[in-house]
Amino acid sequence: MALVRYLIKRFFGLLIVVFGIVTILFLILNLTPGDPARLIAGIGATEEDVEMIRKSLGLDKPLHIRYILYISGLLRLDLGKSIRTGTPVLHEVLIRLPNTIVLAVSSMALALAIGIPLGIVAAVRTSSLLDYLIITLSIVGNSIPVFWLGLMFIVLFSVKLRLLPAGGIGTPLHLVLPSLTIAIYLLSYIIRFTRTAVLDALRQEFVRYALSKGLPRRVVLYKHVLRNALIPVLTITGLQFGALLGGAPITETVFAWPGIGKYIVDSIFAKDYPAVQGAVFIFALIYAIVNLVTDLLYVVVDPRVKLEGGGMRE
Repeated sequence: MALVRYLIKRFFGLLIVVFGIVTILFLILNLTPGDPARLIAGIGATEEDVEMIRKSLGLDKPLHIRYILYISGLLRLDLGKSIRTGTPVLHEVLIRLPNTIVLAVSSMALALAIGIPLGIVAAVRTSSLLDYLIITLSIVGNSIPVFWLGLMFIVLFSVKLRLLPAGGIGTPLHLVLPSLTIAIYLLSYIIRFTRTAVLDALRQEFVRYALSKGLPRRVVLYKHVLRNALIPVLTITGLQFGALLGGAPITETVFAWPGIGKYIVDSIFAKDYPAVQGAVFIFALIYAIVNLVTDLLYVVVDPRVKLEGGGMRE
């Protein structure tokens, strides 16, 4: 029953968050300068042509009417039609979603495979030269702009060495550079969170007790310390993975990766309001669901975390 109450509470909380996001986005897009109807009509269009397009898109209606129609459409999973292509936005997003999932999973897997071991090493060898080197590398990775790093990878591996494709999709090689670019950015968070969590666990009484009993340090580290240190790592992983599933706009744009992020960027430049609103709605929904799943995984990772009274306790 506690789990059911918690799920109901979180579900309604997520609905409020998603509703707030789509409302703010709707207001921002509809109150920004510019006329999508004129943009679609082109430079040489007459006022009659522009007005006809404006009516067909519903832009001639008052803001509150457009908002009500937009929300009612979302409840029916009708995200409208793209101004650029005339196809349903939901169809456009679902076509690109698998590409974004592939990029998100590969980037996160690479970041976790490198970040968690480096974080453990940094914690075990704390205050050593190796610890300082790992922390410095993580800070540098977080400080480098993603778009600049992606461009440098293209120059090095595609232009100079001619080893990897510069962009697009089609083969596993096309996935290497965008995944590596995102993974380097994620590494800084995973390394620092893992290091801090492992250090906190190493200071606990049960760890000192296990070592005093003569258990091998490696067994204590991986069987006891790491499991207790996984919750904060799981938190940052869930947050970042949810963001990646919404698309990595900069990386997807730099590498011409046909995912949700690039679709949102292209739609913003084209003032394709329905496309932006629909894509961000799907992103917010996915992000909220991933956060809920992350919270539920806490109980699996750490048995001390219990659900009680519709909330969590340890």
